[in-house]
Parts: sequence; structure tokens; C-alpha cells
Amino acid sequence: MKKVFALLLVAGLLGTLTGCQLAREEGAEPGAGDQLIGGVVTVGSISTFDVEAYLNAHPEVLLYGDGEPIQDNSQPIYAEVEFRTQEDGTTQEIYTFPDIEGILFYDVVDYDKETNAVCADSGPNEGVTDHKVGIHVQEFDWETGESTQTIEISGTVNYDATKTPEVFYLNPLYQTEDGTVYLMPGGPGVSGEYDGTGIVFSSEYRQEEETVEGTTTTTAGTTITATLQFRYPAESIRLIQMDRQNRMLDQMEFQPGQAPETLTPAAETAYILVEYCCKNSPEVDRELIPRREESLTTYVLQPSGFFHTQTTQLLWEQEGGTQ
Repeated sequence: MKKVFALLLVAGLLGTLTGCQLAREEGAEPGAGDQLIGGVVTVGSISTFDVEAYLNAHPEVLLYGDGEPIQDNSQPIYAEVEFRTQEDGTTQEIYTFPDIEGILFYDVVDYDKETNAVCADSGPNEGVTDHKVGIHVQEFDWETGESTQTIEISGTVNYDATKTPEVFYLNPLYQTEDGTVYLMPGGPGVSGEYDGTGIVFSSEYRQEEETVEGTTTTTAGTTITATLQFRYPAESIRLIQMDRQNRMLDQMEFQPGQAPETLTPAAETAYILVEYCCKNSPEVDRELIPRREESLTTYVLQPSGFFHTQTTQLLWEQEGGTQ
């Protein structure tokens, strides 16, 4: 059983802090004119803004609560670039933040409105499951003179259910016109502990840009959604092959992180059970992988408390013994 938090990042909304409004100086809006491409989920805030020092210097904020926004002077954190060789021999440019512990995911989406073609250059997105990228376009409305374009990127990250309650943040990631990528600390945060209730928490962040050409108004926006769920660390993992009569055909057991790169199930296999043997879990954690799936995913706990994922390709045989 897992407890799930939903974090919705739609760039532009700022949270509240100790009853005081948090804002940025005019002209310093994060991501202004830049493309929102993803985010980094972290435990605890990575904001460079020292709230305690600010309140010590401005005690009137707490004494009088005049409603004036606190000026957040957090600075962008710029990504480092790595070049990784892919299996097909091509080289991919990868953005990293070596000094930040968390789950990074991003997709640089290009949309050609002339051909309606969508191209997404995705990062490794390690530790992200249920990853989806889409674009929704509303064509020109002759009555209103408006059109809209919304890019939607979503994924799920997993955290250790045995850890003490933490505050989780989704920090927005931007790319400038010249290709520079940076992280803006201080995204929306949620907190809670695993209690088996399945309660969903959400926080929202919004980015929209409006352009006017003649009598046409075009609104373009990006939505990044990260769903956070808890899971128990596994001591071992079993892959159990089952036939149509729910009889076990074969099984294998391994330690997390040691899953095979490929698996050829028996020809009679109708589905595979992925079973996590967890010492602290009140229930057995199982996942059913139907025959039509091309791969299965297992989870590997990291020192940060987040899980990375490991993929095993499934080479199904046709009933009769050929692939």
C-alpha cells in the first residue's frame, strides 16, 4: 500500500511562508521568457533565500503583518552538462545538478504549428515512472480571436516509507533561448507521513505567456506534474511467471539493483508477478505485468531516500516457441 502526494507545477504561483507572502522583485520573475522544461523533486527546500536572516532584519513583518510580500532573492542554480553515448552510437546531452539530492526529470518539447509535429528531447529521468509528454492545441477561434497551446509533462517518483515525515519540494527547471538550463529553488512543497490512508496532496505552479499579433491572441503554457508516492525498501525481488490457469511456471529472485537486462518468459506465460519482499511492510507488494508489456520496472533505494528504477526488457515467445 502506498501513500500518494500529487505536486502540480504550473509556473508562476508562489507559496506562503509563516503567514507572510513570498514574492520576487519586479522584473526578476523566475523563468520570465524562458521555457519551463521540468523540475527537481527534493526533500527540504533548496532555496538560497535566508528567511530567518530576513525576518531578523525586518521584525515589523511579524509584529505588524502589514501584508507586504517578502522579497525572495534566491538565485538560479545552473545545470552541468554531460555527454553520454547511447546504444545506437549517438551522443546525448544530459543536464545534471551534482550537488542536489533529488529526482530530476525534464523534456524539451518543440511544437511546429505549421505541421502539428511534436518533438520531445527527454532526459534520462532516472527514478521517474508513468512518464508522459503531451501537447494540447486549441485552434484559432474566429469569435474570440484566441488560440491556446499547452504542453503537459508528468511522472511519478517514489520515496522510502520508513523515513520520518519530510517536506517535499518541486523546484522548476527552465531553459533559455541559447540552451542554458537552470533550476529555480523554492517551488511548491507538501508534507506528510506514510499512514496507509492514500490521501492525495496537491500544490500548483503555473506558467503562461500571451502574444498578440494583429487581432489574434495566442496563450502558450506548460504544466509539469509530479506524483510522489511512498514505498517500502525491498530486501529481495521475485519475478514469478504464471500461466492462464494461474499456475506458477517459473520464478527467479535477486537483490534490488541486480535485475536482469532481458528476460525470456516461458511460451505458456500469461503474466508475470513482480513481488517485493519487504521486512517492514504490513502487506506484500506485488505488481502484475501482462503479456503485452514490453518491459518491467523494479525499484532500487538510493541514499537520498528516493528510489531509482531498473528496466528489464521482456522477450515474449509466441505460444509454440518462437518470438
